[in-house]
Amino acid sequence: MLLHGFGGSPFELEYLKSVLEQNQIQTCLPCLPGHNTSLKDFSQTRYQDWLQHAEKHLLKLKAKYSTVFVLGFSMGGTLGLDLACRHEFAGLIIIAAPVFLIRFFPPVAKDWRLLFLPVLKRIKPIFPIKPPHPKSRQIAPWQGYEGYVPLHPLHSFVQAMKSVRTQLSQITCPSLFIYSTTDKTVPVENSFYILKRIKSNFKELVLLTIEEKITSAHLLPTHQETKEIVAQKILQFLNGQG
Repeated sequence: MLLHGFGGSPFELEYLKSVLEQNQIQTCLPCLPGHNTSLKDFSQTRYQDWLQHAEKHLLKLKAKYSTVFVLGFSMGGTLGLDLACRHEFAGLIIIAAPVFLIRFFPPVAKDWRLLFLPVLKRIKPIFPIKPPHPKSRQIAPWQGYEGYVPLHPLHSFVQAMKSVRTQLSQITCPSLFIYSTTDKTVPVENSFYILKRIKSNFKELVLLTIEEKITSAHLLPTHQETKEIVAQKILQFLNGQG
């Protein structure tokens, strides 16, 4: 099961899905509630809606297949961690997923405005954001909600990260983590934090460095510098654990 990110769409993982299926691996790539429709729909959903949707698909897969892996990108990876705390499955693959976006010690922050989400969401529920560089989507293709971010769903996600952080020690399945050292969206420090706290007997961390300076260096599954490496690492993991 592949889980896409916050405000994105299944498009983020379609390349990986095609590579997996070419290697005779059955896939399920659900679209999370509120995504790929409208900002209005998105603004009415919360983390629990996305988690319940992912959990429903996971249980269906477990009923059908003896071996199930969960792969999550960005918020989809946070959902994957949450699911791994609640259910047993064969392995977990996390790509650039956060369990925090701000940390005071040691200090880490991509956007200090996140501290004011409880207030901002009431003042401007649909918050405008700077559009990406015109060449950004050529280098790292993406489809999702551009130009605005609904703050109520974002706040629910940030709050859920706190809960996931406290439960990481419950994760025992084999795990692969893939992060970018230059990620401008999710701090790479998340990878070290998670790796240290999970109890998996097998856990591997792959750190990639994106050289170009135009994109956020976050879209590892679609970025022209990393997508093939990501796919190769995932296949190696699946072949080793499946």
